Amino acid sequence: MKRGDVLRAVPLLLLLPFFFAACGDDDGTGPNGEAITLPLAVGNTWIYAVTSDEQKAATPDTSTIVGTESRYGKTWYVFYDHADKESTLARQEGQDIYVIPPSSEDDSEMEDDPVADYFRAVLTRSLPWKYADFDAASGTAWTLIEAETTFAMVLGDISGPIDTVDLDVEVLFRAASRGRASVTVPAGAFTDAYRGETTQRVLFSYPELSMVDSMTVARTIYAADGVGIVKTEETTHDRVEEITETVEVLASYDLE
Repeated sequence: MKRGDVLRAVPLLLLLPFFFAACGDDDGTGPNGEAITLPLAVGNTWIYAVTSDEQKAATPDTSTIVGTESRYGKTWYVFYDHADKESTLARQEGQDIYVIPPSSEDDSEMEDDPVADYFRAVLTRSLPWKYADFDAASGTAWTLIEAETTFAMVLGDISGPIDTVDLDVEVLFRAASRGRASVTVPAGAFTDAYRGETTQRVLFSYPELSMVDSMTVARTIYAADGVGIVKTEETTHDRVEEITETVEVLASYDLE
């Protein structure tokens, strides 16, 4: 299996667009900060300016709450990302934020792929995710996904199979609170914003061939009371240290 084939299933976990999307200075207030309420109402719209290592000029990305859905016996708000054309479900319970990421069930490129099927099953079992805890003390962390398995993979070429080797797959997805911070973005200056982190990592290894491949995505989000996510910082890297950094800052918003 080629590297591109092995990593083809990764977007199921690592490349999902959250509805969250000037530097922040840590105030260290943790759970002593004011309560944060996200404005969850159909029609609410957020416009972000996105920059990255590959795209220096800022490009717009719009997220809109387009409706509600019932899942797990509760009502979820549907955030539609206009750039990725995908929807994420979210709800707030107290000071906890839960999300259900976009599904890849209809991805024809992943059909009959045991690795992709494994990722899909792991994702389904872990839902819904507690993505943020606004009341948690700085340093509080929790695991959303932790799993590993082994596949028997057939290696071959156009003339037919030549060998079967084990492919070990490990998945780890964790979230953490980093207390409160002050953040300034084009849409305004926000104090006592929640700062949270997520780390998503997938490791592939062929022990018999001494081959290892991996991908890690680390995100930091800043959430302001009554506004939502005002800034997202994301770093993606793989085993050979290919790094891509992306920053989204809130440019404007329209709340019902």
